[in-house]
Amino acid sequence: MRKVDALLALMVIAVMAGCSQAKTGGVAVLDLERVGNAVGWKEEINKSLQATDAELQNQVKQVVEGAQKSINDAKSTLANDAKLTAEQKKVLMDSRTLAELAPLPLTKEQRDKLMQTVAQANLVLQQAQQSYQQQMQQRRAALIVSYREKVRPIARRLAAKQGLSVVVVPSDALLYSDPTVDITDKVIDELRGK
Repeated sequence: MRKVDALLALMVIAVMAGCSQAKTGGVAVLDLERVGNAVGWKEEINKSLQATDAELQNQVKQVVEGAQKSINDAKSTLANDAKLTAEQKKVLMDSRTLAELAPLPLTKEQRDKLMQTVAQANLVLQQAQQSYQQQMQQRRAALIVSYREKVRPIARRLAAKQGLSVVVVPSDALLYSDPTVDITDKVIDELRGK
């Protein structure tokens, strides 16, 4: 029985020793913002976002112009249908609120139809603004991911070289890290080709 116990103990020790030799541990710290600033990526990201913003703003502007045209067309049709005078037509075309339409000889149906057109135009504008915001967020995220992907293999290799198996980005949750596990400068050097 003692031989079996001794043999089992030796096997457990051998397995544990093998596991500890195969295992690496520790956490490396990588400040991606410092990397981005040092190698010029932050500026590239900003330029790309500015170009995207200009393109999307132009699209929103076209939607605004289209919405305004549909409102003006509806007002023109309404003015003709209601046989408004030139002065009344000007009041209608300049109107921005329902109260401004009160002095005009319009039926309830005509007012309702105009309000529906305005409501539809406003909905289209809101959707355009939401789309703009979503596309800007998606573009920003895609750019950040693309630069992270450039850093990932370098960070992995440098961390492994130091026997570290996890790389984290500093955040408010990180209270302390030993400066010897910060691989930021080494990543920057590699990206610069040093």
